[in-house]
Formats: sequence, C-alpha cells, structure tokens
Amino acid sequence: MNRRQDVIDAAVALLREGGPDALTTVAVASRLGVTQSAIYRHVDNVEELTTVASRQVVSSMQDGMRTAIVGSNMKWGPSGVTRQFCDILVSLMAADETSFEIVDRWRYADGALGAGIRDLLSEGNVFIAGIIESEWRRLYGHTKALTPTLRTLQSTYADLIQNDVISVARLVRQGDYPGGHTAIARILELRILGGYAAYTSDMNTRLGLPQVIN
Repeated sequence: MNRRQDVIDAAVALLREGGPDALTTVAVASRLGVTQSAIYRHVDNVEELTTVASRQVVSSMQDGMRTAIVGSNMKWGPSGVTRQFCDILVSLMAADETSFEIVDRWRYADGALGAGIRDLLSEGNVFIAGIIESEWRRLYGHTKALTPTLRTLQSTYADLIQNDVISVARLVRQGDYPGGHTAIARILELRILGGYAAYTSDMNTRLGLPQVIN
C-alpha cells in the first residue's frame, strides 16, 4: 500500500465532494482513520497536499474538455457544431463544478499551488491555440510558419477564450442564471465565436489576407 498515494487520493476525493474549502489535513486524517500528524509523514505541508490534489483534479477536467473538443469534430465557424460543443462543455461544468472552482479560485495564488494551476492552464492555452490555428489555416490557406510575434498574438487570443470558459463556468456554479444551462451555453457560444472572429481578423490584417470567407 502506498500511504502517500492514499493521502493524495483522500485529498482528491474531498476536493471533488466539497470543493476547495473541504480540503484540510484534519479532514484527510479523519477520512483515512489516522491522526493529523500521520498525514505529515507523507506530505511536507498542507500547501503541498493541496497543490498535488488540485493538479490531479484540474488535469482530469482538462482531459474531459479535450475529449469533448475532439469528439464533437468541432469547426469554429458553423454555429451548429460550435453550439453542440458548448452544450457539451456546459454539461461538463455542471458535472464537475469543483475543478472549475479550483482554477477560478487558485490560479493567481502564490507558491506552488498557483504555479501548478497556471502550468496546467498554459497547457490548455497551447491546446486551444493549436485548434484555432488549424481551423484558421484550413479556411485561409496560410502555409507559412508563424513569426514569434504572431505566436504571441495567437497565445493571447487562446488565453482570452480560456478565460471566457472559466468565467462562464462561474455562472453554472451560481445555479440561478435565467434560462439555465441552455442560456449559458448560448453565451459561451457567442464568446467563443467572437473570440475566434477577432483572432482571424487580427491575424489576417497583419498578414494581408482576406478578412472574411463565406
């Protein structure tokens, strides 16, 4: 039996069940039927435990989002497909509120916890940037490598899209938005399509490409 892993698994379970406020070393010790001091034989402090457990929860959430994107065979232009993706994503937000709350609450935290969350968000940024670049190249036929400046620009737009997802997840957690999940999914759809349109317009302006392809 791996006692450190048992401690981490208990911390992950507490996060999933009760959110960030539920994770304490006292609660982990109670769940495992050991003393609080026994927990510190396997982790240095509560920050390390929170960091490791949070990374595991958020990483699992991101895997679900990647599956949703790939599984929907999404194209950023056709509203029907993008709408389907947003419905799926809002359902994920509702089913896994804790993961989105962890990101929202702790992404700017100091120390290892905040750094770990930001590392995971950076991985998500790279994934989103790859999706929007692939679709943009498909639509406009650009085959040349992007300059460092354009890579930075692309990363900025990917970050804005990711921030929109985090903000919309907050509406899901509040649970009282007029129109419910359907209305929230429409908001997310408009924000994603708007972000992508701004990205293509900016890229095409800088490269002298057409602004719109019907």
